[in-house]
Amino acid sequence: MDYAFKGLILDMDGVIAQTEPLHFKAFRYIFEPLDIKLSDEYLFSLVGDPTIKNLHDISRDFCIMLDIKKVDSQLESIYLKLLRKTRFGATPGLWDLIEKIKHRDWKLALCTSSTREQAVQLIDKIIEYDKPIWNRLTLFDSIVTVEDVKNKKPHPEPYLLAASTIGLEPNQCIAIEDSQAGVKSAYTAGCYTIALLNYYNQQNFPFAHKTIKSFSELLNGTKL
Repeated sequence: MDYAFKGLILDMDGVIAQTEPLHFKAFRYIFEPLDIKLSDEYLFSLVGDPTIKNLHDISRDFCIMLDIKKVDSQLESIYLKLLRKTRFGATPGLWDLIEKIKHRDWKLALCTSSTREQAVQLIDKIIEYDKPIWNRLTLFDSIVTVEDVKNKKPHPEPYLLAASTIGLEPNQCIAIEDSQAGVKSAYTAGCYTIALLNYYNQQNFPFAHKTIKSFSELLNGTKL
């Protein structure tokens, strides 16, 4: 890996922790009483997009009128309740990756389509579970959430903002994403973009510079 890189920007859901099962539970809690069955395959297709877009897609695909803002608020509340009740560790290899980049004095940012409250809750959860040497205030140099941008992923704005908040140009940053929208956002912003495969996103990522199946693969296979 080119040593000109000076920063790492991580997506949150599906990258720092595998949160999709909780999101799926929240969606099904809302929609099953309406006799709308959301299959795993269908929910996989929503991964990476903001919740508001997910709800518009569901409204269109299932021909149902929704109060989008109300349902979005309900989903947020249900997800946070599930998160509080669930013991949650980081994606395997995350702490080794972070230790490596901090040893190199790289900047570290989080760039997520989730809300700031969700980000804070999840970061605190994985820190509580794994007990790394960092706390939330020392872990990330910057956290960019959906409230911080006008244009959401796949628009490049989230990654342009994330790079600027850590004092770098996008081409000085490596971005790790797990969704088509996120990968395209990072790529079009100008980051070196890595797609992290997991159970929920077994697909091609045409905008990714590199595809990996685990953080250990990244650490063992590059000069990072």
